[in-house]
Amino acid sequence: MRNVVLSLKDPQTDKIKIIKTGFSWKTLLFGFMVPLFRKDWNSFLIFTPIYFITFGMASIPFAFVYNKKYIETLFEKGYNLLYFTGDLTEEELQSLIKIPLIERKLNNNPIVAIA
Repeated sequence: MRNVVLSLKDPQTDKIKIIKTGFSWKTLLFGFMVPLFRKDWNSFLIFTPIYFITFGMASIPFAFVYNKKYIETLFEKGYNLLYFTGDLTEEELQSLIKIPLIERKLNNNPIVAIA
């Protein structure tokens, strides 16, 4: 998947999180500290023992999947997509956020909106 930046908003607190999709350089460099700082407790509890058992080598595969996992966790917590930037097809967006999309037209150009 291409690098896309998503802006997600928590409806209860109006807190906005900006998350990049794709490879996580932070996870590669800082390992289990990333889920700790993001307060992503499930990923932290899974990643930390594996990180120490593999002497830090687990950061490599986790760097490829962590951002997507974190985005899924935020959607499960009730965050809503405000907007995204980047070149993303409708299928990629739908597979990323797993909610129905509505196609609209503006000046004969298709616009994908979130239902």
